[in-house]
Amino acid sequence: MSVAQLQKGFNMKSVEEVVIGFLKLPTDTKIDDNFGVENCSKWDSLAQIGMVVEMESAFNTSFTTDEAMNMDTVGGIKAVLKEKCIL
Repeated sequence: MSVAQLQKGFNMKSVEEVVIGFLKLPTDTKIDDNFGVENCSKWDSLAQIGMVVEMESAFNTSFTTDEAMNMDTVGGIKAVLKEKCIL
């Protein structure tokens, strides 16, 4: 069984669901891997810190400073989670 299959068995949220919930965006907001600091006014430097903490909680992991700095888009978050074999 893959990690992704195990996660689905535990009803883990998707990165997009966590981002939408954390930023308090409408639940029908369509976001892609480019969604992030550059194109979302709610995702500022303070929200960036909170987003990292929220991802740590949602995916039961922790991130290094370098990893956190690369998590400024949905695609960046996914890449870091994939490196950790979480996605």
